[in-house]
Amino acid sequence: MPHVKICGLPKLPKEAAKRLELLRRSGRQTLEREMYEVYTDMLKRNEDLGMSEMDLQGPTSFHTKMDAIRPQVEQQYHTANKRLAIAKRIAGSSKQPDELLKSKELLKSELEAVEEAQYAARAYTLMVQLFAKVIDRVSNAVAEREAQKSIRPEFVSSIGCQNEEASTMPRPPKLGIYAPLDPDAVMPLDMTPEEMENIQHTELAYNVMRDLCQKSRLCIYQVLQFEDWMKEEKTSLQKCLPSRERILRMAAYNRIVRSFRSSHFNEELQAHKIWRITNFAEFYDPPGSGQVPDYEGEFSMFALPVGAESREAQHMPESLEPRQGDAGDAQKPDQQSVTIGSANHSSSLHTERADVDLDQAASVQDTEAPEGVALLEGICVVCIEKSALFVMHECGHLIFCPGCRRKAVAKALKESGKSQWKSVKPGQLSNKELERTKVRCPICREESVAVAQKKFSGKVYT
Repeated sequence: MPHVKICGLPKLPKEAAKRLELLRRSGRQTLEREMYEVYTDMLKRNEDLGMSEMDLQGPTSFHTKMDAIRPQVEQQYHTANKRLAIAKRIAGSSKQPDELLKSKELLKSELEAVEEAQYAARAYTLMVQLFAKVIDRVSNAVAEREAQKSIRPEFVSSIGCQNEEASTMPRPPKLGIYAPLDPDAVMPLDMTPEEMENIQHTELAYNVMRDLCQKSRLCIYQVLQFEDWMKEEKTSLQKCLPSRERILRMAAYNRIVRSFRSSHFNEELQAHKIWRITNFAEFYDPPGSGQVPDYEGEFSMFALPVGAESREAQHMPESLEPRQGDAGDAQKPDQQSVTIGSANHSSSLHTERADVDLDQAASVQDTEAPEGVALLEGICVVCIEKSALFVMHECGHLIFCPGCRRKAVAKALKESGKSQWKSVKPGQLSNKELERTKVRCPICREESVAVAQKKFSGKVYT
């Protein structure tokens, strides 16, 4: 094994580092100090040169040095305790003042020796634990190097970038955010049969996305959510320590990036991103645009947002007669006369688009609310940008947009203390977890679940 720099070797804990500094200032050469310095020397060698087989198993290795120190630690501990027992007997038998004073000094000295022996014993135990982690880090690094041999170099050289600027001139969107993409819009993953044996969770998600596309059930909204999910995966990979699992995840990430970049939806994806920036709007969703069916499966990032399924009601033709009880409503302006221009994004056009959105919101209230009850409109109290669509079940406060609700549930699960939720991401939550996890209301601090406003039958407060 040549010299290899190992990432993430554990450093001395703060208490041990303070003890080492204290012992160095005192100038005393104790067993405790010797063990700490042997370990810190090993860390320094790793930073300068890297680790070799001699550092792990040879005659100069940390393991060999600790084996030589162990008998001394045991001997010091047993001797100190025996001497303390003798000092106690002497102190108990002393009757004369002079003898009593000497016995107290002896007892104090032996107590200090016992304390020093206890520090050395604790230091030895700590070194054993730290070196076990060192061995684990080294074995993971070796396993990663071995796994890397069976993976094509272009997939493990570095972590690719998910976002790249469009190679073509920007254009206006052609499809609505929820309209189905062409069946061949997602390119397949470039995987060999050997790589298929170690298929990763992210690659399974990509294949699900491609399967939805082939069935005309994939839209730009879902592609955007997948892209955000992959950004979280990149952040996680950058924090991972070397291991076989890390190198396999890295290769999977790079395979996905390559296929994602070459997919046919990229031009439409860039068009939607530019449209959102230039129009200061959340999504491009013109009247009459199609909509894919809602996704119900393992990967929650493909699920449509709450309220998206009511889009057809928003675009209802005016020729339809109003429902009973709506006869007194004012006639809505002609929505068909307002269109989104392909290249012109002037302020007047933006104003017309806002008018259309207000009419669409009114139609949602007419179609989804119970008879005689209108849905309240609110702004998410967390991001203060998007519409609040979720109500706290107990207090009735209209609080969260879909994204902030996910973040609140993920935070509540992490704070529950259960190990399976330690590294949970908002995009990984299932509908079951979202609907059953209690969170605190940001307004009144009452704890309850957040439910969709259209499913809530009580009184709603904004």
